[in-house]
Formats: sequence, C-alpha cells, structure tokens
Amino acid sequence: MSEKATYGSLQQSLRRCFDAIEQQQKEWKIAIQECEPLVAALSNLSEQLQACEKVNLQNSPLNEFPDLQGRLQYKLKAAMEVTLEKLNEKMSILQKVRDAVSHHVGSVLYIYEVNADDIGIETCLMRSNLSPSIADMLEWLQDIEKQYRNH
Repeated sequence: MSEKATYGSLQQSLRRCFDAIEQQQKEWKIAIQECEPLVAALSNLSEQLQACEKVNLQNSPLNEFPDLQGRLQYKLKAAMEVTLEKLNEKMSILQKVRDAVSHHVGSVLYIYEVNADDIGIETCLMRSNLSPSIADMLEWLQDIEKQYRNH
C-alpha cells in the first residue's frame, strides 16, 4: 500500500474509533445517571439500618410487636441487596463500555503500529487548520482509554 493510502486508512480508522467512543460515552453517561439514585437509595437504607440497630425498642410502645427490630433489619437488608443487584447491573454496563473503548483504541493502535514505517514520522506529526496530527489523535485516544480504565 502506498503511503497516501495507508495514511488515509489510518485516518478512517481514527474517525471510526472516535465515533464509536462518542457512542460509548453516551452509554457511560446514561449508566452513571442511573447509578446516582441507586447510590442515594443505598445510603438511605444504610442509615436506616444503622438507626434500627441503635434504637432500643424495649422501652417504647413498639415493644408489643414481637421481633420488630429483627424484622425491620431483615427488610432493610433485603432492600439493600436488591439495590446492590441493580447497581451491579449498572456496573457491568460501565465495564462493557470500558472494554469496548479499550478494544477500539487497541485496534487503532495496532493499525498504526503495523503501518508506522509506511507512513513515516513526518506524516504522523503533520497537522493542519482542519485536522490534528495522527500523533495528537493517538495520544488523545490513549488518554481517553486511561480515563475509562481509572473510573
């Protein structure tokens, strides 16, 4: 393949990768937004469980209900488990997004590594008013992947 054709192929791969990452970012944001109320609910349930464990029902009118404290704790723990399961589902979505981003970035880096000698360093560093250099875009992709990996 000629240098120009290889360069064009790499640019297309970069464009497809950035488009795919943009879509993955949308999925990431949705999953994060769906996690926020679950985390708040889990925090609320945790506070209720702590309060339930601290309270002494023996000296209150509620002592007439047999094993009320134990039943409340059971209900709260069950609600926490359901919330944790939902949160775990969202976490798996986030992991899938992270893996997809890593796959896309890895594919582009592989294409670059295979064709680096054909393209040449000067071509990789060349930028214009309308297009950043391949080196810049590869660096951005690595930064994006690192961002997803660290969350």
